Amino acid sequence: MRADRVEITRFLGRFSAQNLQSADQETFGLVSSSNYWFSYSMTVSVRALDLPADANQVQCLMDDSDLCNSPELLKCLASGDAFSLVADTDGIVLGWLVVHTNFRPEYGWVVDADTVRLQSDGNAYLEIISVAIDSRNSGVGTQLIRAAEHKAKSLGKLNLWLHVRDDNAGAIRFYEREQWTYEYSVTPDWRDGQRMRVYSKSLI
Repeated sequence: MRADRVEITRFLGRFSAQNLQSADQETFGLVSSSNYWFSYSMTVSVRALDLPADANQVQCLMDDSDLCNSPELLKCLASGDAFSLVADTDGIVLGWLVVHTNFRPEYGWVVDADTVRLQSDGNAYLEIISVAIDSRNSGVGTQLIRAAEHKAKSLGKLNLWLHVRDDNAGAIRFYEREQWTYEYSVTPDWRDGQRMRVYSKSLI
């Protein structure tokens, strides 16, 4: 898959005019004012997970559940029943995701009405999307999820699915902004009573 690249501007701070030389003002593209914002741009690439090269950095983005399932996840990736993408800049991993494209019972899923359906036939399931704390709200998650949609579509998938906690307002806003559709809510056994929303994204 060709790496998608995007210029992301990150705002660093506010400085008074006297703290910046004229050359600095020109460099940062600032206009004359009593106060200035300055920023820098970085080029983010979205590409396939590279193991073992990315292993240590990706591990820092994994929660306890992800870590426990990592041996089986490696089997899913090796067999082609899942794919993983990372967003990086100059070799620094800023985020990653995992999409399952075929149900594998040995992965350790708690099987319910949705488990098989959401990752079989024309469906794919976004299990993990994680962005480093200091890279959130900078466009990294958007690049990752759009790349995942493109990749899933190229594999012949018609829909992407995911679960998100009902109280995770920030994630819900993100998915709805990316035009994912709320389908229904469930309280799955694998979340110990936590109410979850199910969202879908048509790839047609």
